[in-house]
Amino acid sequence: MIHVRRYTDGPAFARLVSPFLLRHEAINNLAFRIVGRFADGAVAVPPDVYLAAAFASALPDAELLGVALRTPPFNLALVYPGGSAVAALVEDAMDFGPLSGIIGEVADAQLGAAVWVAATGGTFTPIVALRVHELTRVEVVTGEGTLRAAVESDREKLAQWEQAFYAEALPSDAPRRSGPLTLDGFFLWEVEGVSVSMARGLAAGPHTAVITAVYTPPEHRRRGYATSAVAALSGRLLEQGYGSCVLFTDLANPTSNAIYRRIGYRPVGDFSNLSFHAKTA
Repeated sequence: MIHVRRYTDGPAFARLVSPFLLRHEAINNLAFRIVGRFADGAVAVPPDVYLAAAFASALPDAELLGVALRTPPFNLALVYPGGSAVAALVEDAMDFGPLSGIIGEVADAQLGAAVWVAATGGTFTPIVALRVHELTRVEVVTGEGTLRAAVESDREKLAQWEQAFYAEALPSDAPRRSGPLTLDGFFLWEVEGVSVSMARGLAAGPHTAVITAVYTPPEHRRRGYATSAVAALSGRLLEQGYGSCVLFTDLANPTSNAIYRRIGYRPVGDFSNLSFHAKTA
């Protein structure tokens, strides 16, 4: 019988699930980022954060079957549960607190949503269909301009661009910033002293970096700046020792998918991000 355990000890949870996540580090980059926040114990696991693992039985050495994580206000993230482990994790997460939605590889997310619907009588709708891409070698030469790390004087601009990025990428599910923007990992593509595009690169696992928040303001688009920024940042991250870079794309955006293929990114998995809607009277 599937047995679910919850964890409030971040380092212990990281030690438990990291070998499991390493089965496919690129696909599990989101889970690695969540786990990484609490892995060294410097940040305590908040009481509203859900960290759980499903096992084949209640025995201490039972096989680990899947992982689920939630950091409000974001959706419940599923990692490789499959079959009955999906139901066990979603049901336990519902006991822990209300769920706003679910994200995971397509089959797992759909099954998890079905479990929630059966239990609540609610409905779900897709927020975005995502594809995970991985790069191990940059295949294009950057165009005019240079990549530079963000500095304090860029903070206000980056905050505005980040807000614009999420408004375009996730108009119905944009995350709410609870504090000032951190400059960690942000880079700008600059042409003749003018910042024209941004991208962010962060650790996403022991051997993998993730690139997020790729944004070019409308007045600077269609000049290859985002391609150059992502290519240069990907190359820099590989030079720092990461074995690969990963990123998510919206499958409904053929332009960005084509851009990343030219740089050298290759698809490795598809995700669904689904929003839950409570039953109305």
